[in-house]
Amino acid sequence: DNGKVLYVARDYVYDSGASHEAFRAAVAANCAREQGRFWEMRDLLFKNSKHFSPATLTTHAKSLGLDLTQFRLCLDDGYRQEVKDDYQDGKAAGMKGGALMYYVNGYMIATTDYDRVKEAVDNILSGKWS
Repeated sequence: DNGKVLYVARDYVYDSGASHEAFRAAVAANCAREQGRFWEMRDLLFKNSKHFSPATLTTHAKSLGLDLTQFRLCLDDGYRQEVKDDYQDGKAAGMKGGALMYYVNGYMIATTDYDRVKEAVDNILSGKWS
């Protein structure tokens, strides 16, 4: 529901070795955000998490109706430093692992299911979560 929480998405992925494709996917989600389709791209990435080549990411962008020229330019040059900074901030805060996590008023919620996140937020804000 609008007005309950301020939601800030941060990326916690390192740009090296096996993590390089996940790093590229984080950049792609941010590029989709520029065109108002962050959540849709995020959902595609989680459902199709085997390969994040530039061609695969562009196919996802096309399926979402994104401007492909803008998306490709962003994928090549955008958000890399922001994703790296997010990783360093998470590391400094003591985050571990690569699971999707939400923190609400200091409580961690580890799920990708919107209904479960919404229920947890409602419980935390109403004082039912301890």
